[in-house]
Amino acid sequence: MSTGYRDWQPGLLRALRHRGVCCWQMPDASPFPPLTYILILEVPVATAVQVGRLTEAKFGPGWLYYVGSAKRAGAHRLRRHLESRKKMHWHIDYLTTSPDLRFWAILGWQSSEQSECGLVAELAGQKGSRFAVPGFGTGDCTSRCVSHLLGFSDTSAHRHAWNWLLSREPEPLLRCSREACADSP
Repeated sequence: MSTGYRDWQPGLLRALRHRGVCCWQMPDASPFPPLTYILILEVPVATAVQVGRLTEAKFGPGWLYYVGSAKRAGAHRLRRHLESRKKMHWHIDYLTTSPDLRFWAILGWQSSEQSECGLVAELAGQKGSRFAVPGFGTGDCTSRCVSHLLGFSDTSAHRHAWNWLLSREPEPLLRCSREACADSP
């Protein structure tokens, strides 16, 4: 018998906490609902990351927003993204295992309410956004998106995008960030 979100919550919360990220809102459902999500990674200093056979990606200081989806096993997918050692499968794996980048936040929407490519298009329209690596995360994209990885090098543009994401409809049902850790015991 299911016990609600406790079925998947402990492992995901441990992985988040290990990366310095805390949640202030999580879905209370079991199984974890299909999600469209954004991983936000901070790039503290200029760095280069080899992204499989795609390219060597060079990033200046700023923030990277990766838009993805998990049709099934959403909690497992997010927990996998948080692992620092794993078999490289997706483009994002190369970024999430880089010691030069750090998790800043994760937001998630129920997939039935928010499409991955729709969110990429809306985020690309935000002030200061740019496609960070053409072709990144688009292997199964049917909308011909330029990339599912967007960058913000300016702090005010990043803050604007972050606040926009938190205030838009539908509201994210998963909200986790480094800033939330400052408010938790």
